[in-house]
Amino acid sequence: MLSALTDRWITCGGLRYHYRVAGAAGGDGMPLVLVHGLGVSGAYWGRVQPLLAARRPVYAVDLPGFGRTTHPNTVLDVVGQAQALEGWLAAMGLPQVHLLGHSAGGQVAVAFADAYPGRVARLVLIASTIGRGSPKLLPHLPGLLHDLLREGPSLLPILIADGLRAGPRHILRTDAAITGDDTLATVARLTIPLLVIRGTRDTIVSDAETQQLLRAAPHASYVAIPCAPHVVQWSDPHAVATAVAAFLGDEPTCV
Repeated sequence: MLSALTDRWITCGGLRYHYRVAGAAGGDGMPLVLVHGLGVSGAYWGRVQPLLAARRPVYAVDLPGFGRTTHPNTVLDVVGQAQALEGWLAAMGLPQVHLLGHSAGGQVAVAFADAYPGRVARLVLIASTIGRGSPKLLPHLPGLLHDLLREGPSLLPILIADGLRAGPRHILRTDAAITGDDTLATVARLTIPLLVIRGTRDTIVSDAETQQLLRAAPHASYVAIPCAPHVVQWSDPHAVATAVAAFLGDEPTCV
């Protein structure tokens, strides 16, 4: 039986954070935290989050200025978002977690693992952008529009609602702040177990970018999910859950 998703809030650092949790806190597995990408929220984890919660609590947090979390006073770059994530984890009483980042959330997850050694046991990156050398949002628009045609129609209302809630100005300013981050150099310093996942029909994060990431982290495992677009955790949640569960040593939930 799949775990239900529960909406919760917590205030720390002057911000009111929204997050969703699945699974029991008393599970025998280490908590897993899901970090969303640019312009969206934890809502697009909704299909895969319960599948990952058979043995552990799984948290999907809305980063500052996105989803239903308060907007910060200033635009946060990758380091700033990683610091915000650390504040939220401290407030939640989660000293060590597995971390999973999607798209620009992958950059945040990598920065967090680098800045706070010992806080991340295992790291998963899904369709992660790489910062320097990766196009900004506006040059990505043709690929974004192409990718939207491949995503399930049920995802579109979530993307629209999240984009309107964050606001175009905040999204563009955040994009400018995170693009200069050198994620490749940062991930090369990490020694924790790492899994990289990408859908083979992703037109936002190219195979070439993913190969750059894998060359920077030669110890990483790689799973390509056939025929899946950028938001693979929505379009093929069972494939993602199976890959992540195997990486974490879990038995995936079957429905």
